[in-house]
Amino acid sequence: MAIERALRTAHRWNIETGYGFEIAPDAAKSPVEVLKLHGRTNWFALMFRGMTTGHFAAGTNTLGDRPVLLARQDHEYLGYRDFEDPLCRGLSEAAALPALILPALPKVFHFETIFGTEWQLFWDTLWARAAQAISTTDELVIIGYSMPAIDKRARELLLGSANKTVRLTVCRGAKTKELENEFRKLGFTGVQHVAATFEEFIRLS
Repeated sequence: MAIERALRTAHRWNIETGYGFEIAPDAAKSPVEVLKLHGRTNWFALMFRGMTTGHFAAGTNTLGDRPVLLARQDHEYLGYRDFEDPLCRGLSEAAALPALILPALPKVFHFETIFGTEWQLFWDTLWARAAQAISTTDELVIIGYSMPAIDKRARELLLGSANKTVRLTVCRGAKTKELENEFRKLGFTGVQHVAATFEEFIRLS
């Protein structure tokens, strides 16, 4: 959350639209989006819109269309002391599932419920936003990520980009040069060795 807090302090991010999906549709567009492609600990899938009684028919979307933000202490840390997710308004308690893709095999980007597959569109849309950002950016910096073979979706997102002329910097310690060469072999012409660590990258930036 440190990234969001720093961007919020600089007036470059807002919680309502800054995660790549709309929490408050009438809110201003966030100047910067922070896309959490594996979710985060304060995102939850709210079950049955928070209802604790009632009947639900087959075909019902039981988990809603997007994560809800429930952790008040996180909101305060980000500078939103009075923020309340509209989908949680008036709820004193509700059943919810963590909206977090765990580092397991295989990584599954959806929920399987008794009513069918849910949230696949949410994750696909979020990843598509990331792909669009990478395809149009002038500079891409990969920090602290070793791009393991098991992360097929993330590797395809980065290595499969058609933006082969992007200025590309990798900071991953001892694996930095190996990853730089992997990009070069796939036709990326803008790979530049700046720093092997995040600290060094910040110092030289």
